[in-house]
Amino acid sequence: GAGSNELALDLLEQWLERFRGNPGCLKQEVNIRATAFVVRLKRLAQEKQVAGFEWKQHLVNWMEQAPQIETLEELSTILNKIMQNVVEAFSKHRPLHRTVVTALEIIRNKYNTNLSLEYVAKEAYVSNTYLSSLFRQELGVNFLDYLHQYRVEEAKKLLRQNLKMYAVAKLVGYGEERHFSATFKKWTGLTPSQYQKGLGK
Repeated sequence: GAGSNELALDLLEQWLERFRGNPGCLKQEVNIRATAFVVRLKRLAQEKQVAGFEWKQHLVNWMEQAPQIETLEELSTILNKIMQNVVEAFSKHRPLHRTVVTALEIIRNKYNTNLSLEYVAKEAYVSNTYLSSLFRQELGVNFLDYLHQYRVEEAKKLLRQNLKMYAVAKLVGYGEERHFSATFKKWTGLTPSQYQKGLGK
């Protein structure tokens, strides 16, 4: 309930205070603590079985950003954002509308094709506008953004296998490598090749 959310936010504050009180604390320690904090949150969410694609999505992005965090400001911004999402995810914890479930199923099976809102709406027997507003209402994100995020997550798996950029683009449903690269950068802050290079660290 709201009580535990407030408790979590209080903990976050105390935690950041500790850092502020010790400005000499190494960047590396900020990284380690940030990552540990995120891992704890992840466990908490799993226990509560929070099913929220966006929340898992952001978490993955934040986990990848954690090593780049250098200042307390960055850290507190990111952690506050995480907390907000966790709080939202907990409050939104209810079964998804069955039309959205159907749409997500179609995305999972066909994300690597030239998928459109129109196609998915037709398959789910609803109108485009209805599906569009339902998506936003249930998942807090529009259809296309969800599709792009889903493809980017799948692309990361392929990039980890050292596949070539143009191959990954095609495998996740982008006809053009340029479009793929721009979309990947929009959602991760890195180009696919920067992401791939970073994996070798």
